[in-house]
Amino acid sequence: MKLPFARLLLLLVVGAGSAAAQPRLAVDAPAWDFGSLDQSQTIRREFVLRNAGTRPLEIREITSSCGCTAAEPGSRHLAPGAETALAVSVDLRGRRGPQDFRVVVHTNDPEQPATQLSVSGTVTSAVAVDPPGIFFGQLLLDSRETRSVEIRADRNAGDLAIEQVVVPDDAPFTVTTTPIRAGRSYRLSVATTPPLPEGPLASSFRIRTDSDAAPEIRVDVYGYVVGKLMVAPAELRLIPVPGTAAVARYILVRPGTVTDFKVEKVDVPDPAMRAQITASGGGYRIRVSDIRVSPELEGKEIVIHTDVPDYERIPIPITLLAPGEADSGPGS
Repeated sequence: MKLPFARLLLLLVVGAGSAAAQPRLAVDAPAWDFGSLDQSQTIRREFVLRNAGTRPLEIREITSSCGCTAAEPGSRHLAPGAETALAVSVDLRGRRGPQDFRVVVHTNDPEQPATQLSVSGTVTSAVAVDPPGIFFGQLLLDSRETRSVEIRADRNAGDLAIEQVVVPDDAPFTVTTTPIRAGRSYRLSVATTPPLPEGPLASSFRIRTDSDAAPEIRVDVYGYVVGKLMVAPAELRLIPVPGTAAVARYILVRPGTVTDFKVEKVDVPDPAMRAQITASGGGYRIRVSDIRVSPELEGKEIVIHTDVPDYERIPIPITLLAPGEADSGPGS
């Protein structure tokens, strides 16, 4: 059957319009060169993401290279013509020479589902920090351990003097400064001061110098202090979503300095919830099921009972989060 020319032309126009109706991610300046900066700095850049298409644009995922952090965009759903900002930050500590960081934005743009953003430049070092941070690894409550970091002036820079070392009042460590070569390099010894607080050690101290390029240097201090038992997660974080079914979560109780122990029972704040205790790998895995996430659970606790002195009662607080925050992960 032959179609009249006018009708055929109309079909072709409509078909072409339908094919063109699609989302399209546009970034006016997808590459940024920060020039030359000292390694003591943290840089930040905002990229503007715009939907240049005629259908809604969905930002599905954002991935980044090592050392580069991309914050959550202002919106993951953009109407045609709408735009949002994506902040990218890079910590330059411990880096030197030419650097290239990449962030990839994954969208429902059919022509280019993955759009790459780049941050590049050269990192200089008037003052070098080696290593850039302190990692103690696993510690006991009474551990006395020492690690050191060396601060030295670049050979092309002037003399360097450390004016002050600032340690937080609640830090479980002390810092001692020893000159290696007067005016050029120094060793800072970081020593733990027991009794140490159980759990993750995440602190820092600051070094104030007379260098214009690096007037203040932050050194991070990490480790993990093991008690008699290790429990994870220490807090149950849940997101209330109306209309969803009950959820399940796992809690692990593992040996610390005590290897022979028993989880005797688990108390739950809601009679509808169930707790199943299973021996696993020298410790225990507790599956808490039938959790109906409601405002009534905020501030309540799941309590684990063991036969270990000082750990007879281990409370796991329940915290309700806003949508978009990270919860404690799936349990089934």
